Amino acid sequence: MDLTGDHVMVLLLAGGRGERFWPRSTRLLPKQFLPMPDEKSLLRHTFERVAGLVDPASVFVITGQEFKELVRRDLPEVPDSNLILEPVGRNTAPALGLAALLLAPRDPEAVLVALPADHHVVGDARFRATIAAAVAAAAADRLVTVGVRPTRAETGYGYIRTGPLIGERSGLPVHAVREFVEKPDVETARRYCESGLYLWNCGILVAKLAILREEIAAHLPEVDHLLEQMAAGNPSREGLRGQMAARVAACFPAMPAISVDHGVLERSERVAVVPADFPWTDMGDWAALSRVLPLDERGNGVRGDALLRDCDGLVVDAFSGRLVVALGTKDLVIVDSDRAVLVCPKDRVQEVRAVAEPAAAGGEALERSRLPEGRTIQQPWGREIWWAVAGAYAARLIQVYARRTQGAQRFRRRHETILVQRGEGRLLIGDNWCELRPGSVHALPPGVDYRIEARSDLTLIGVGTPEVAES
Repeated sequence: MDLTGDHVMVLLLAGGRGERFWPRSTRLLPKQFLPMPDEKSLLRHTFERVAGLVDPASVFVITGQEFKELVRRDLPEVPDSNLILEPVGRNTAPALGLAALLLAPRDPEAVLVALPADHHVVGDARFRATIAAAVAAAAADRLVTVGVRPTRAETGYGYIRTGPLIGERSGLPVHAVREFVEKPDVETARRYCESGLYLWNCGILVAKLAILREEIAAHLPEVDHLLEQMAAGNPSREGLRGQMAARVAACFPAMPAISVDHGVLERSERVAVVPADFPWTDMGDWAALSRVLPLDERGNGVRGDALLRDCDGLVVDAFSGRLVVALGTKDLVIVDSDRAVLVCPKDRVQEVRAVAEPAAAGGEALERSRLPEGRTIQQPWGREIWWAVAGAYAARLIQVYARRTQGAQRFRRRHETILVQRGEGRLLIGDNWCELRPGSVHALPPGVDYRIEARSDLTLIGVGTPEVAES
């Protein structure tokens, strides 16, 4: 399936904080950038699913300004000019409005395929066929959603009640949408599943750019008013630069925080749905990991090192590298990270969001107390967090992204010792290569060039001595 010549643009929605994946997902590393069991991020998987549909030049990403380097790490094929950086997060309706404003000058006739970057899909060919059907249906000036046939009474998803059949595209039916229902209780969800009239709302939206702007104007006039202020000049074909960037920075924070589902789709009479022809999982919480990880004979899904005895239905993520041991437990989520340990029943994972914000705030306070004078430096290859330890001594946390290479570095008059906390790669000191593995320690002498290459995401701790005077 190839839509390269069909005026199609793909927008990957990579904003959001992913609080329900706390403590792995943090303010600086939301869930869309976390590695899945195969070490690729959810964002990378989403990009690869559309790679067979359109050229990378037609793939755009909307995300927060602070995540630009993470997007570049995961999607080196996507040009920098295709990154739309939000000054602040304001949910999907303002995000899609901003994207439509900026992309229309490139191709006013284009159909936009907006895809959340935190989904797990099985069967790329069937996914592409479903998207092609939605694109064809959108040509009739409709806002087209994609719905997934429910397989269980899920209370964490929204539901779409299908209406009459209005056509067929690429061999798949297209239905009118009768109503949207947001996260029903378990009994209602069970009735929906048994009726055969409802689909899970998986958050995919396909529409002409012009129709999307029209429907936002009709149903969210406050959003449209701010978009018009941003477009006071002519939106630049080069994206957020110059005066356009200044207008977006001034206007976008005033946007209401509202989803396109609530703000537009639930109110519009132009909405249609294509039933998905592929298995789908919203990676919205820790319980979803049990539908992605391989399970043992007792239904336990494990990532990392774990020793389980007489346990059933556990989800274990031992990211810290420590051994997680569980005995005689059932239906729990256990997450062991560097900053916190989470233990909760699987049926309460939706509540993790409620503890994530105060926990995150407490974690920042703890970090400030431990890392006085700390400052974070974002780099194309990763980031460094520097802080003073005692007197003239200094320490830093070094994170090098997988498959990235740190540029050549050199200390003039100070020594540094680095400890590998996590990940693998290699270190070039002068003309000599050293393997980097968890627990290995390496000395960086003054006056010698060094360079780090990461095979997987690397985390290192460096402690440097005071600078010595030159003789």
